Amino acid sequence: MDLGQPALTGPSSPRGLNSGPARGRFITIEGGEGAGKSTQLELLATAVERAGIPVQRTREPGGSAGAEAVRRLLLEGADERWDAVAEALLLYAARRDHVARLIAPALERGVWVICDRFADSTVAYQGYGRGLPLADLMALHRFALDDFAPDLTLILDLPAAEGLARAARRADAADRFERLDRAFHERLRQGFRQIAAAEPQRCVLIDAAGERDGVHRAVLAAVGERLGIPLTPEAQDSGAVPAPRANPDLLGHEAAEAALRRLFERDRLPHALLLTGPRGIGKATLGFRLARFVLAHSAGELDPRLFDDGAGEGLAIWPDTGVFRRVASGGHADLLTVERAYDPRRRRLRGEIVVDDVREIAAFLRLTPAEGGWRVVVVDGADEMNRNGANALLKILEEPPSRALLLLVAHSPGRLLPTIRSRCRRISLSPLAPELLRRLLARYRPDLDEKQAEPVAALAGGSIGRALDLAAAGGVELYRSVLSLLDRDAGIDPAALHAFADRLARAEADESYRAVEELIGQLLARLAVTAAGRMTETSSAAAEGPMLRRLGECAPAARWAELREEVGQSFARTDALNLDRKQTILGAFFAIARAARQNRAAPAF
Repeated sequence: MDLGQPALTGPSSPRGLNSGPARGRFITIEGGEGAGKSTQLELLATAVERAGIPVQRTREPGGSAGAEAVRRLLLEGADERWDAVAEALLLYAARRDHVARLIAPALERGVWVICDRFADSTVAYQGYGRGLPLADLMALHRFALDDFAPDLTLILDLPAAEGLARAARRADAADRFERLDRAFHERLRQGFRQIAAAEPQRCVLIDAAGERDGVHRAVLAAVGERLGIPLTPEAQDSGAVPAPRANPDLLGHEAAEAALRRLFERDRLPHALLLTGPRGIGKATLGFRLARFVLAHSAGELDPRLFDDGAGEGLAIWPDTGVFRRVASGGHADLLTVERAYDPRRRRLRGEIVVDDVREIAAFLRLTPAEGGWRVVVVDGADEMNRNGANALLKILEEPPSRALLLLVAHSPGRLLPTIRSRCRRISLSPLAPELLRRLLARYRPDLDEKQAEPVAALAGGSIGRALDLAAAGGVELYRSVLSLLDRDAGIDPAALHAFADRLARAEADESYRAVEELIGQLLARLAVTAAGRMTETSSAAAEGPMLRRLGECAPAARWAELREEVGQSFARTDALNLDRKQTILGAFFAIARAARQNRAAPAF
């Protein structure tokens, strides 16, 4: 059955939907029960994100609020609740809502959409598995979605017996389809294989019987060959950190976890929480951890056996539960994540969260919960909202609906409107302890020996996220370069500074540019502390103590603090307006030099 040829500039828009040019790519992952679709989806999505491409994870049936409601009708209840015709009609009702409300808008924004199952599953299950005529399913597809089809479909092939054995080992209960007999699943496998053979331009059949990383490499090879983008296998980075929504671990914040759980159990959880602390210490991970806990409660999945911590004081649930997998894949209908969106014109994330992003919250909270309980919103980077976005959020906080939870993650809460801060309960997270930071760095970057890891940890300021970024970008050497440019009695060497700025301004040097942006801000903060006479110890990263004392004495602490804010705004303005990065780097260094001349003579630059 031909569901439409792949459109390599983006799928065609279904009739009645927005028909603007789709710039994203639509990838579907298909296969029988237990083939590993959810696992491979998350691995692929992570690899695509590492390549700098934004990803929307989703699933079928489901993915949008309306489709999730249909999903419950389809998967729950007696095995013969619906006949094959009713199943097909329900699936396409859900699919149209899913495409219209989630998939097509994301593609038009330049986001890649990766979906666990799509139309091929209907052909395999209701056609090959349950005997509906393929021509009728084809007609139904064209009626509902016109010629909308994936750019690439990855079909994970696995013997039916092995797939059913894997599915039986999962923690969640079997659904209606998993309970069907062995013969059905044999037909299902053959159906997927025939789909792959009939449409080789769109479909790639992948042997899923091997180990996880081998399947992952085959998936990335197929995506690279078909869509022309090289992707790095996660297996090459054994210490890869899961995204916050998919991370089952949270270390160093046990007290905050326990406090949040007590609030929930006593029915005193506020409608809005402000999670604050330095960047990269686990604020978003805690937010998604709480979201999973609350949503699992709604779904009745809070069996005591699901908790990782023996004392039962935390918020952990087993990664094999349905709620965990739906949150990790971005497919939970009662969870909305708001963050900086991808700008397809500039081919990178926007510098701020705009008002249209925030308005999605109001529309989401007006929906009836798909799973009958809570609705949760995570705003990751609330301090990155522009003024209009902040005002839109304030209106929502002023009249929050019942059983709605807003989790605002903020690295710099002072940038938020005071009226927003006053309507949230604040949960402040502290930097990680040095020993814990070193342990995490060893876990995620086992290739670093102790001599290499120590200065990275010293520069990271208790943030594992920052430590990993610095390690990836060569942050220690970059910091030494920053210090050497400033630590000259004769002033900055213009030629050396221009060479340094030229290197950072290159398109391929984005990681280094971001690291230097953070390092300059950190240096100015250290200068302010030194000027105030409160610097008690210095980083071992670059023997910076003498230079900090010399420069710190050249201007009052308030001036260094003001300059940190000014330089930070300059970098933000460069991102927002797509200005020349080299000039921003030069401006930051010359501003530091001017401040240093406040109390001592120095040659002109």
